[in-house]
Amino acid sequence: MVGISTRHCNKNVEQMIASDIDVIVAIGPNEKKAHVEQALISLAQDGFEGKIRVYCCVDGNEDGEVLAYLRSLDSETFRVFVNEKNQGLAHSLNRLIDRILDESSAEFVARMDADDISMPDRFKKQVSYLQENPSISVLGSWLVEFDELEETEYLKKLATNSKNLEQWLFWRCPLNHPTVVFRRHVFENGYRYRSDLKMSQDYELWIRLVLDGYKIGNIPVPLLRFRRQQNFLNKRSYRKSWLEFKFKIRFLLERRQYYLTGYALSFARLLIGTLPHPVLKRLYRVSRIRMGH
Repeated sequence: MVGISTRHCNKNVEQMIASDIDVIVAIGPNEKKAHVEQALISLAQDGFEGKIRVYCCVDGNEDGEVLAYLRSLDSETFRVFVNEKNQGLAHSLNRLIDRILDESSAEFVARMDADDISMPDRFKKQVSYLQENPSISVLGSWLVEFDELEETEYLKKLATNSKNLEQWLFWRCPLNHPTVVFRRHVFENGYRYRSDLKMSQDYELWIRLVLDGYKIGNIPVPLLRFRRQQNFLNKRSYRKSWLEFKFKIRFLLERRQYYLTGYALSFARLLIGTLPHPVLKRLYRVSRIRMGH
């Protein structure tokens, strides 16, 4: 059974990690038990000194082994909820967020994908950073992408400070979604993922938050290992680019912020999305750093 331990610490460390953290994990139809188990064990090995509670939503996954495994875990640490049919990522995450607001007092809410691996010091570093930078409401990090079949790893970097992230907000998604930690007040103020969107729900939320005055940031170290699926690049299709373009333009028309640069960056990004798949694959590779070379 996976468990989360709380270790003794001195007064300075206690001051730094006074707050607990809840983690929201959506388990989709195709997730495998081995990957889910690996993901949750990685959370158990985090060096965070406070209490970690993991909220899991099983979203249309019919693998009996997955649900049996989840229900075998400590119910005080792992809260498990089940959608009878597949409702999608945004719906599942919103359900978990609402539950946390109802029954938990944790100051921070973290994201985690059901097939990724959290680094041992992820939450310790992120919570410490948030406590030292009270203006940041959502904090992500760099990540390492790995593909078990190709046995390759790539480092995905993003800008770190709020100013740079805001300047390029309409060019690329500013945060690696599985790495983020939210301050609780973001959700208490009514923000949720848009469940009517089938993809890029996180990107839409980041734009909405930034335009409303919230600060976002990234820690310049990889704190998560991201399992890259074989169809990962296919998800970055023209349909995805067009959907992102539409909500960007809607924001620009409604808010009249980032007006000229926002339009220019949005159109340029849409054009890139129309490029042939081999070209997109090449651009994807050059935007990452191959590790071990």
